[in-house]
Amino acid sequence: MIAVVVKSDSSHLSDILFSLLKEYASHLEDDTNGLPLWEQLTKFDLVDALWIELDKNYGYVTEQPSFSDFVLKLFCTDFWTQTEGIERDWLANNVLRGNAGRATALAFMVSWRDSRTYCPDYEVVSHQLGQQLDISAKSSQYRPIELVRCETFKTVEQNIIRGLVETLLDSSITLDRVEFDSIVSTRLASHWSLSNSAYTSSYQALRSAEMLIYLRHTYVDGFHFDSAKSMYDAYVSDIYQFDQAYRLFNEHVLISLSIGSDMLRRLDEEIESIYTNWYLYELGLAWDHHLDHEQLLDKWQITDVPNQYNFYSNEVQARLNTTQLQRAFVIISDALRYEVASELWSIINNEKRFKASISTQLGVLPSYTQLGMAALLPHDSLSYQPEKVNLSMLMASHQQV
Repeated sequence: MIAVVVKSDSSHLSDILFSLLKEYASHLEDDTNGLPLWEQLTKFDLVDALWIELDKNYGYVTEQPSFSDFVLKLFCTDFWTQTEGIERDWLANNVLRGNAGRATALAFMVSWRDSRTYCPDYEVVSHQLGQQLDISAKSSQYRPIELVRCETFKTVEQNIIRGLVETLLDSSITLDRVEFDSIVSTRLASHWSLSNSAYTSSYQALRSAEMLIYLRHTYVDGFHFDSAKSMYDAYVSDIYQFDQAYRLFNEHVLISLSIGSDMLRRLDEEIESIYTNWYLYELGLAWDHHLDHEQLLDKWQITDVPNQYNFYSNEVQARLNTTQLQRAFVIISDALRYEVASELWSIINNEKRFKASISTQLGVLPSYTQLGMAALLPHDSLSYQPEKVNLSMLMASHQQV
């Protein structure tokens, strides 16, 4: 009878509650007893029957029951369970009694958050109760790891992000990288991240920032290598991650800032300082040393590293001569740096139908876009003048591009 009156999808108690909560969310400022569905329950003398069901299934028992009080206890119980091991006495009076009732409440809250139909109602009620309980101030006293399982209130997400930012900026502590990554991974799979791209972008930016800061500490004394070859190899295997982490951080921060979130602004300044003022300076200093010491500008070659002007013969012509391929497609882009190619290589290899390989080559000097593009084409000789590039092409009959 209750299901019929509240027009729920079924007679299951959870569906009855979804119908009541949908109306409740749209009338948060009104007295619960004045809600149309509640008036219908009162009219048909079904309110007491509902309390009996809530007692039996959720352990909700109080001298003066009300639907708003039951909703409050649902949220407090959910939050209480997700914050085990920390001080939470301020929640105690609003936690449902009995393990069975709590378990039912937790299952209901998960299904409510995950419901495409009723999730918007959940978020409305969560926001209102979060303000009523002052969750923002109360949860700010906890460390991110202590809140990692919390999904009840959105404001907790904001405090976790702020806490992680403070952790990254605090040079007096040694960061637990495993714990940090675990927190980020857990939060990326949580309700508020999945429903709000600002949080997804913020956590992805934090992950990239952590990598950049870690690399900075790894090379705390700068970049010192025995030769240009060893530095080149180090960039290919490790140092390129500076550029990758910086790019990914800025990509994600840009999304976060574009939708009004400024939680990462302080971290943005630190990352910019590391990359621009330290990394680029130290990298340039180390590379200039090898250029000068090994006189590389006089003979632009590094052992076992192919030069860009041999790209066509090594990578295109060789394939056309030894395979059934009739065409080869070459994408040329100034923006396609090695670190970008590395990410693309990883993405392709994670696809079931494709396989990619990655290798490097030594670019041309001077580092000039038109000259670099020309060097990729088939040619007999290649020279550079300030006003133009001279390219002696192979005969047309030998060109297969």
